Amino acid sequence: MNLTWRFFHLQVSDKLICGSVYDYLSTRIMAGLLSDGEKLPSILELSGAFHLAPETIRAALLILAEDGYIRMEAKQGSWVTYQADRAAREEAVARYYAQRCDGIQDLRRSAPYLLEPLLTHALREMDDSCRTRLRENWEAGRKDQIISPAIRLCALLLSVLNNSLILNLFWEVDRYLRFSCLSVSDAYDAVASAMFQNDRDNEAGRSDKVLYDAGGTIRQIIGICHEARGRYPAEEQVPFHWTIYRQRRQLCYTLAARIIRKIPAGVYPIGSYLPPLPKMAEELDVSVRTLRRTLSILSSLGVTRSFHGKGTLVCMEVEDIEFSRPEIKEGLRYYWESLQFLSLTAGPVSLHMLRTMPEADSDSLTAQFNEMCERDRCHRCFDIVLDFIAERCPLAMVRECYGALQEFLAWGYPFTVHRLRNHSLQSEYAQTIGQAADCLTRRDWEGFSGKFGALMAREARLAEMILTDYCKQSPSGDGENILPEITDTIEVHP
Repeated sequence: MNLTWRFFHLQVSDKLICGSVYDYLSTRIMAGLLSDGEKLPSILELSGAFHLAPETIRAALLILAEDGYIRMEAKQGSWVTYQADRAAREEAVARYYAQRCDGIQDLRRSAPYLLEPLLTHALREMDDSCRTRLRENWEAGRKDQIISPAIRLCALLLSVLNNSLILNLFWEVDRYLRFSCLSVSDAYDAVASAMFQNDRDNEAGRSDKVLYDAGGTIRQIIGICHEARGRYPAEEQVPFHWTIYRQRRQLCYTLAARIIRKIPAGVYPIGSYLPPLPKMAEELDVSVRTLRRTLSILSSLGVTRSFHGKGTLVCMEVEDIEFSRPEIKEGLRYYWESLQFLSLTAGPVSLHMLRTMPEADSDSLTAQFNEMCERDRCHRCFDIVLDFIAERCPLAMVRECYGALQEFLAWGYPFTVHRLRNHSLQSEYAQTIGQAADCLTRRDWEGFSGKFGALMAREARLAEMILTDYCKQSPSGDGENILPEITDTIEVHP
């Protein structure tokens, strides 16, 4: 393969693990962009480039040294020692893509329902000042020979949404593709120039242009995948995985969401006590220590309260939220960002699912909706639909993403309960969900997807108002930065 390989992976904060640095440097070494005997930048230089702590960079370099890519000398620096010839390099590239052929093809099929709605909405949201800022960023990065123009342009557009979760997904996709730029094309200068013009009459045309050109990179990679699969047909497939959490508290976040989701499901009703810690830890397959940390988070969120000698009560006293805790800030930010994500994609995703799933599956979804309405539990609609998508959507990337988004939505349940304390959850959603159930019964897939998408958009607007209101009323005052932080901390590239 006579190709010029490029690779880039976004780093957004010092919280990211050293594995991303390892991926970046090992890929450049394998692709021949860093040659045998070439000295690497210093740890401080890499730290500045990646926006990571020197200790993180050092850990990545140590792993590279252990794997034979580099050698490290105290106070002297690091040098590339990998000596594979061209055939070995091409074999490594081919095996990488042979292992991801199915995943990359699925990614391409998923893009119209996950990524394209986000890019289209970002284009519509740009005002004049935003266009000016993006144009300046684009011009400043024109000499960058590492980042794919298609990838960089899409990242700039998605930054308009001020949603770190969406950018995280975008860069995880790029990380999965690994060699995200096969050639540097001047065509993107013309695309970007048109994109950042203050001409709303041509908005749709610019949207189609950027999506078509950005898709060119994927089409080129899929061609390489087919060639690689032909050479190595027996390679085990590596699916796309969305890595969101990068810290040790990941298990506590996931466990907190699992426990919260069991409350409206009736497993842990409000007013009841949770099982004893040893029994509950065994049921959830975690250590007692992890469970204690998780219950501490739930207590700060106002979901539970512990009483010495009695146990842990499910109470949903949302007024007592401790906004000063980093775990609470991050969890609530992800909750709002997941709602924004769903408000833009739930309609297209649910419509595609209903159109492509077997008739028996659509009948099962219809039956669940009708039963939910009959039992006056319409607030369960979100879990039912998202469960269905996460388990039965034919697109693996969609299943992966929506499974993760379910966890974040669980963090919003306490706020919904508090907002509706003067009336029931059932009365809040009964009319809309009843109409959606009727659409399912009539097999009106467009009607159902439109109503569900509109419901997610409404929830996103309400969440923003609720969180803003709670933050202003927070006794510590620390909570008022939760939503503004989204704008202040997002970075498009190192």
